[in-house]
Amino acid sequence: MFIASRTRSDGNFICNEARISADKLTQVMNQNIKSEASSSESGPKDAFEQVFGSEHSGRVRCVGRGPTPSKYFQNLESQVRSNSEILELKSRMKGLEDKLDIVANALQIIISNNQFQTSTTETKID
Repeated sequence: MFIASRTRSDGNFICNEARISADKLTQVMNQNIKSEASSSESGPKDAFEQVFGSEHSGRVRCVGRGPTPSKYFQNLESQVRSNSEILELKSRMKGLEDKLDIVANALQIIISNNQFQTSTTETKID
């Protein structure tokens, strides 16, 4: 995200400092990926912290000055809950659609049988 937000559409960095920081970040991420097999402590997630230092309290990196950690991560948790609720509701809706199809097919069979019985009864009366 850091690299993408500091490159122009032609692929060039917006400034020399951004290019240097991106190179350092890429190098640390590559080192972490190589050492990931031997140690699970360091990974790509902490590469940003290794290059730019630890997080300042009360701030969330790369999201601007507005959100605080408590508000930002609370919103993320509510989005995860909302997404899981949406998936559950979609699953329930699919099940109800399947049941509705079964009922509709059964009703069509009953109606066609009733029409057949009605037509045979009318022919007997005549």
